[in-house]
Amino acid sequence: MKQIRRSLPLAVLSLLILQASAFCSADFKFVNYIGEAQAKLTYCGELGIGMELLGYQEHVANVSIGGPAGNIDSSASPNYYSVNGRLEMAMGNAIYAVAAHFPLSASPVTEKWTFNGGDYQTNDLSYTLTRFDACGGYSFSDLFQLLGGIRISKGEQTRENFYQNGSRLSTGQVVETIDSFNALVKLRGMMEPGPVRFGYELEAAYPIKVSTVNTQLSGLELGASGDSYAAAVTLSCDLDPGSSIDGAIRWSTVHYDGSGWHAYGAGQVQWPINDTQDLGISAGWRHRF
Repeated sequence: MKQIRRSLPLAVLSLLILQASAFCSADFKFVNYIGEAQAKLTYCGELGIGMELLGYQEHVANVSIGGPAGNIDSSASPNYYSVNGRLEMAMGNAIYAVAAHFPLSASPVTEKWTFNGGDYQTNDLSYTLTRFDACGGYSFSDLFQLLGGIRISKGEQTRENFYQNGSRLSTGQVVETIDSFNALVKLRGMMEPGPVRFGYELEAAYPIKVSTVNTQLSGLELGASGDSYAAAVTLSCDLDPGSSIDGAIRWSTVHYDGSGWHAYGAGQVQWPINDTQDLGISAGWRHRF
C-alpha cells in the first residue's frame, strides 16, 4: 500500500510531462504552419509595350437624308501604341491582381461612311482604348485559374477633316468619349514551370453602366448595353529564376447596342450600334519577388 502511494505522484508527473509535450508539439506545428503560409505569399509585376490594330464599324438604320430612308454604315482601321502594366499577389491558391492598359500615341486613318451602300462621307479618325482591371480569384492549378472583378474602360474617338459627297464641311474637330464600368470574368493558365512556357487567357466583360458624350452635342449623355470578349495566347521565356520576357497576341471584340433616337435641338440624334475589334501584339518584362 505504501508502494502505491509513492508511485502515485510519479504517475501524475509523467502525465503532466506528456500533456506538456503534446501541447508544445501542437504549438510548434501551428507556428510552422503559419510560417509556411507566409512563405507562400509572392508578388509578380509586369511592364510592357504593345501595338493595337483596330477595326471599327457603326450602323444606323432607317435614316432619311432628303429622300427615302436607308442605312448609314461606317468602317475604319485605326491603330495606336500602348503601355501595359500588371501587379499580382498570390497567397497559397488565392490570387489578387490589378492591370492597366494606356494608349501612347495614335495614327489617324480614313473613316468611310456609306448610305445604302453608296459613298457618302469621309473623315480622319483616331481611336484609343484605356482599361483598368481589379480582380481576385483561385488557382486550381497552373493550367486553370479563375478570376472575377471589375473593369473600368474608356474609348476616345477623334474625328476631323470631314468631306461629304466630295465637298469639305466646316465642322471642326469632334471628340467622342465612351466610359464603361464592367463586371469581369477571366480564365487563364500556363504550362508547368520551365524556361519556356505557353499560356492562354479568356475573358468576358459585361457593362453595368455605359455613357458616351460628344463635343458636338453639348450637355447630352447617351448610354447603351453591350458586351466584350477576349482571348490571348502568351509566351514566357525565363531570363533567371526571378524574371522573364513575355509576349502576347490578344484578340478582343466590344459591342454596344446603340442608344436609340433622342431629341436634341430641332432634330434627333442617336449613338449608333457600334463594334470594335482589337488585335493586340505586346512584349514586356516580368519580375517575381
